[in-house]
Amino acid sequence: MDALEKELIAAITSTRYYARRNYILGYLVAGVTVLSSIAAGLTVSLAIEPKELTAVLASLPAAMVAAATVFRFDQKSDWFWRKSKRMDSLLRSIRYEGIDLIAASKAFSQIEEDMEKDWVSFGTPGKTSN
Repeated sequence: MDALEKELIAAITSTRYYARRNYILGYLVAGVTVLSSIAAGLTVSLAIEPKELTAVLASLPAAMVAAATVFRFDQKSDWFWRKSKRMDSLLRSIRYEGIDLIAASKAFSQIEEDMEKDWVSFGTPGKTSN
């Protein structure tokens, strides 16, 4: 295994980690939103004290929507999965199609450059390159 293949495997591993992390965070935010909304309704309907608990539970959905809007976990997860799939394809080309080192290195660099253009950053609308 050459240095480029090792670098590519490390990049794929890292990219998959961040894809999974953002995917899980997206679902966690959605779950907290739903559960806190239900819990807030129950504390009101069952007259559960203290009122501060109801206030905190009622404010969580708005905080979670704001977090999802700002951090865009679902879009970032999608971005990391797309990048991972492109690098997987390159790795298979290296292993099974006999792509030479120079072409593989250029392709890896091109993947990095192309994916950077699609990155979902703060304060910008989400991008897709499907």
